[in-house]
Amino acid sequence: MSTTSPPPDSEPRKRARTSHDEDECVDAHEDKEFWFDDGTIVLLAGQVKFRVYRGVLTEHSPVFVEMLSLPQPSEAPASQYSCPVIRLHDNPETLRHVFRLLMPRKIAMITSSFVYSAPTFDMVSAYIRIAHKYQMDALLHQWLEYLQKHFTHRFADWVSHKRMVPEGFAPIHAIGVVNLARLTGVSSILPTALAVCTTLGSNIVEGFTRGDDDCLEQLSTDDLGRCFQAKGLLIQANANAVALALAPRTAGDECSTRAVCLEQMRIFCECQRSSYDTSYLYPEGPVPSWKRYSRRLSDYNICRHCLEMMEGEYLDTQGTRTWMRLPEITGVQVDGWGL
Repeated sequence: MSTTSPPPDSEPRKRARTSHDEDECVDAHEDKEFWFDDGTIVLLAGQVKFRVYRGVLTEHSPVFVEMLSLPQPSEAPASQYSCPVIRLHDNPETLRHVFRLLMPRKIAMITSSFVYSAPTFDMVSAYIRIAHKYQMDALLHQWLEYLQKHFTHRFADWVSHKRMVPEGFAPIHAIGVVNLARLTGVSSILPTALAVCTTLGSNIVEGFTRGDDDCLEQLSTDDLGRCFQAKGLLIQANANAVALALAPRTAGDECSTRAVCLEQMRIFCECQRSSYDTSYLYPEGPVPSWKRYSRRLSDYNICRHCLEMMEGEYLDTQGTRTWMRLPEITGVQVDGWGL
């Protein structure tokens, strides 16, 4: 059964280690992947214990430096591992994702190279949530930059993407991307991520369950409201751009068959209107790809120059009108949008 995620701004509790940690350690089972016999710290997470290297953790996280600086209680028994034992309030699988980056085993390296062509949402989410919680700034910056590269503020970069979400993600994961942007305060991710959420139908309300910790990812009430408002505005903007591009007002400057091309454009538009395919002439989401139109237009007797003219008209309208207004449409403020 899914549970709601803990507050996104929750911080790790810094406390002195207690004998209770040692007692719990006896009951927990050793992790099969991250139990190093020469490890210098034991971490408890749920019913799993990891034995890893404190130097790696303290190099990346000042929070671990502080936790390890706290004194052992005088009544604590000697550890069976002769190294510190610390209880973490994180899911074991979430930690494994991060450990595979910081302390890769051979099996993890092989898996990453040959099975995963791109990181999954669960992986990226774990990296960012753990890095934010434990102030692992380098790791946090790396994976926020990964999201910013796809959920970009630059129009040319966005239209160059083949998918609305990164490879390895499903569209529903845009909800999680919005929540990560809210967690970390990176507002430049929000306009495109919220715009993708407007295409989810009823799933936008239901959300999804993360694979690593079974927590439910849902939009806040405020972000749901932004998406409901943005959906209609985006459909209107997209329909306007499509109409301007397909309207048979003129042919391309280099067109040698103007009458034929104009008539074919008119026939194309009439056919689409009569097909009752509203998603075609009134598409959802942030700047739908022109390829969905160019593929069908190729079946009509329209010259290459006119096809290029229509694509240019579409991208120009979307770039100068829709894209520059995307933060306004999605109800967020972003400094330097489109620059």
